[in-house]
Amino acid sequence: KKAAYQTLHDCLTAISQLVSSFSPFYADNLYQDLTLSNSSVHLTDFPTVDTKLIDKELESRITISQKVTSLILRIRKLENIKVRQPLSKALIPALSKNFAEQLKQVQEVIKTEVNVKEIEIIDENSDIIKKSVKPNFKQLGPKVGKAMKEVAAKISSFTASDITNLEQGATISIQTSENEFDIVLEDVQISTAEIPGWQIISDGEYTVAMDLEISEDLKREGIARELVNKIQNLRKDKDFEVTDKIQVLIEDHSYITTTVDDFKQYICGEILAHSLEFSNLSDSSDTVSIDGNDILIELTN
Repeated sequence: KKAAYQTLHDCLTAISQLVSSFSPFYADNLYQDLTLSNSSVHLTDFPTVDTKLIDKELESRITISQKVTSLILRIRKLENIKVRQPLSKALIPALSKNFAEQLKQVQEVIKTEVNVKEIEIIDENSDIIKKSVKPNFKQLGPKVGKAMKEVAAKISSFTASDITNLEQGATISIQTSENEFDIVLEDVQISTAEIPGWQIISDGEYTVAMDLEISEDLKREGIARELVNKIQNLRKDKDFEVTDKIQVLIEDHSYITTTVDDFKQYICGEILAHSLEFSNLSDSSDTVSIDGNDILIELTN
């Protein structure tokens, strides 16, 4: 946490210097707030690049985490599954040994960000996720002309390794009876075979498969997270301070009873509650909707 604060401080200080030429007063105010001094940002040296601070490996790991996170969130959006609903597993083919190692180092970040219980890294040649390739006739037509039949046959015989190489930007040479043609990613159409109960999505060289089956345990955890979100919003509406401890009375509704019993400690910890009890509440109580079910709630501090 201290490292994060220090990094933010350094970045904002540099930004105050960078913007000082076209936003002089704001930059000065920002700089003085950050340095706790009356010194002017306009009397400092313009920042220079410190190449020693550039960490290419870290940048690569963050890029992987961003790409994978984006694909998983796209799947959730396509399937209309909220991020607060936990899912059990994501399968990610490793593009290389280095990719697999980098992914392992950021998988906990990804799991937290997209609310998935497990990330399984599989070999790029695994038959779990099968990819196939066919010619992009519109793109290839002007390129290969009358050799299309020969070229199409050779493209259809590409191996999984060939497909991966194309996705990573490589060129594959095809020899026909008369000419040699260089095939790139734009010359083909790559598709992924469906797995029952899973959703698969690809973007360039990245592929993610998500298990969409929601067990009863996962469903209850999703309800608990949804309940936490609703109560947190009620806290804001009632102008509670962030650190205020509260007491919660909640309607004994069949849709949430088991969830509250199973996740009571988690819910109380998230909403800073002294207690969370079932009670018969009046219609004057606040109402929250959990998956279309109206639940009565009362908060006091």
